Amino acid sequence: MVRCVVYGCSNESQKDCSISFHTFPKERERKQTWTHFCGRINKGGKIWQPTATSKICSRHFTKSCFEHIGAASLYGIKFKTKLKDSAIPTLHSPRELVSACSHPQVPGRGERAAKRARKKASVFFIN
Repeated sequence: MVRCVVYGCSNESQKDCSISFHTFPKERERKQTWTHFCGRINKGGKIWQPTATSKICSRHFTKSCFEHIGAASLYGIKFKTKLKDSAIPTLHSPRELVSACSHPQVPGRGERAAKRARKKASVFFIN
């Protein structure tokens, strides 16, 4: 299963899905632009770097970033789309995804574990 690496995006590959996933470009400048767009930071505070398997989903690209391949598209038959070599992700950035979120932020793993421990301790003392 493939997942989109953009922070806050939950898209993942599914059978018969209309979302496509795209590998980071090898060209250094474009790769840095894509990496910055992802909005991810490692635990040490360093900017996250994509791996060979990191992908960004098609929802982050405008329609003009894609080209249609094959003569079949002329006859209304399903055609293949390809991401243009010059494509840059611009839609649904992490800032937009986080600001659009109306629910409170989900506590981290450490916070949830501490809350469970407090709850267990209070049950122990009550009984």
